[in-house]
Amino acid sequence: MIKKIIQSSIVIFSLLINFNTDVQAFSWYEQISLKITMKTEETLYEWEFENPNSFEFEKGDKIIRDVEAKESFESILHFIDLSEPTINDETIKILEQNGYPNINKIVINRLDYKQRNQTWIWKNE
Repeated sequence: MIKKIIQSSIVIFSLLINFNTDVQAFSWYEQISLKITMKTEETLYEWEFENPNSFEFEKGDKIIRDVEAKESFESILHFIDLSEPTINDETIKILEQNGYPNINKIVINRLDYKQRNQTWIWKNE
């Protein structure tokens, strides 16, 4: 009886997790690591994720970890579509309209579970 309750709970929990997750073509949770570096005219930003649950956010000299860093990481990924092969000018425009003015450069690095590295780079030219 207890075994059936545990099994049912696991199934329900799994369904809830899948139901509540944003559906995106790129799943950053499935990466070993993901790092976003953004340089504006005035500030250097860095977001870092290392699976399973390590988050760090840097804004200039300020370093934030854990829940607040995760929230910032999820927020920035809301504007960047990593299922695309490049970062386009429209993405930069959206970022600049949402609190990151005068972006000079963005570099995004990811390492997946197959040990494949991918890098996206956008520079203001």
